[in-house]
Order: sequence, then structure tokens, then C-alpha cells
Amino acid sequence: PSRRNLPDGWCFDDEQMPRYFGVRGLESDGTLAYHTHAGYNRCLANKNILFIGDSRVRYQYMHLASYLKSGGTFMRCSDTSPVSDEECYLIHEKMYSHRLGSDGWKEWYQNTTEMLNEEGLQTSICDCDRPLDSFPSFTHENRFTTTRTPYGDINLIYLQSYQDLIRIHRGFPPFGGGPGFTESPCVPGYCESLDDAYVGNLTSTLDTLIPLLGVTHAF
Repeated sequence: PSRRNLPDGWCFDDEQMPRYFGVRGLESDGTLAYHTHAGYNRCLANKNILFIGDSRVRYQYMHLASYLKSGGTFMRCSDTSPVSDEECYLIHEKMYSHRLGSDGWKEWYQNTTEMLNEEGLQTSICDCDRPLDSFPSFTHENRFTTTRTPYGDINLIYLQSYQDLIRIHRGFPPFGGGPGFTESPCVPGYCESLDDAYVGNLTSTLDTLIPLLGVTHAF
């Protein structure tokens, strides 16, 4: 990595992204121990990490979940140039030419959930529905992804918050959808038949759900 025009403790990676390596310095081969795939796994293992917000926060969640599953490859996506990386579909719901209607959103919810599942490595559920012609505040998109690593499991949680409103159906953690729960998760895109188990604003969600989900870090 290059260190031109950067303060001490920083360097550019191969993609010219500034990375912080701190007081430990670089490894003997010039790599950053914390910024390898194994480094991510070791750092995040045995943690429950909550992302809460709108689609911009969801992009960060999807990007990290994809990286943990990929074995060490960050997706290459751009807002201004044609997208060639199929993995970008995870964060670019309009990647394909059709305009997303009700059925399009159902397809995207299902496909992206499938993309984040891999037997023996990663499991993902999506408490997701978007009724046709509805206001965003009437939609649900909550995701829970578990990645198994040699150091322990990593749990990533995304809760959609739109106009300071979070809604969670029955069948999604902490109200179901995991080991020991009788309520199974819904089929992504077809969750509207379930009742809400929780409705609240950001403050009440942080107060109520962080302890129930065992969150260690929240963004």
C-alpha cells in the first residue's frame, strides 16, 4: 500500500481507498491484518451489529454482508457508470431495466435474500413487503444475517427506519424467526399478512430492542 499525502497510521489500499492501520503498522508482507477477510472475521466474531436507517444505511449493511460471504472481495459499484458486478444488485434495486412495481420489489426481496444465503456459511432472513402504491412508512424491510467464521458467528441486523418509524412483523428477531421460536420467518415480499409485533420510533427502538437483540454495536 502507498502512504502518499496521508497522516501517520494511514495508507492507500490497492483500490486507492484510505485505510487506517494504527500503531500496529503493516505486516511484513505489506498487508493490513485488520483489513483482510480473516481480519474482518476475527474482529466482528461473536458480535451482534445493528444497522438502523433508510436505504442508504441498508446499502452499508448489504455491502458488509456480501463481503463476509464472498471470502474477501468487495463489490465494485458506481452511481455514475454502468454496473458490471452482479453483486451490486444487492444495493442497486433498480439495476435491471424494469421499473420496480409491487411484483418487482417482491422479486428483489427474494433474490437478495437468496444471494445472502449459503449453506454452512451464511443464513439470512428478510421481513420485507412493499404494498403497491403505498407510502414508504407502510413498508417493512428488516434483515438478519448470520455468518459463521472460525472465530464465532457474526450477526448483522438491519432495521428500516423511515420518517422515524420502525415496524417489525411477528417471525422476525427478537419476536421469532430463530432457534427456539415457534413463529417462522415470512417469505420475503409476502410478509403483509402478519401482524406487527413492534412499532416505534428510533428512541424507543434503541431503548427496547437493543437489549432484546443483544446488540453489541449500533450504527
